[in-house]
Amino acid sequence: MGQYLKTHYPGIFKYVGINGTVYGIDYYAGGKKRREIVGPLLGDARKKLEERRTLAKSGGYESLANKRKITFGQLVKKYAEIQKGERYFEKTRKYYLKPLMDVFGDNKLYQITPLDIEDFKRSERKLQPNGKSPL
Repeated sequence: MGQYLKTHYPGIFKYVGINGTVYGIDYYAGGKKRREIVGPLLGDARKKLEERRTLAKSGGYESLANKRKITFGQLVKKYAEIQKGERYFEKTRKYYLKPLMDVFGDNKLYQITPLDIEDFKRSERKLQPNGKSPL
């Protein structure tokens, strides 16, 4: 296991491991502490840290509070905007998104659990004539 060492530069650390020494950065973005390995050069770490801090200040990271507000229905709308004009999107919308929207439409994404998804898949299997879910 490697060792994390402090440097004279706030937000930059040195990691000494079995494969050599690399520099990394620590910064806060979107209300969350992030840690990222940059590479073997201290100068690169300093540049990358400045880029990340600028991006965080300009709002380039979506806050955790805003992410928690997104519902499944809003996600489907964003997906529809991205997929508009794609060859198989109408089939996807009809056979996959509609049943999912009926069940999860108003739920916030963080509220949907793996158990909910498994229950949905199980209920879809019962509805299919061959006993197999399209999901």
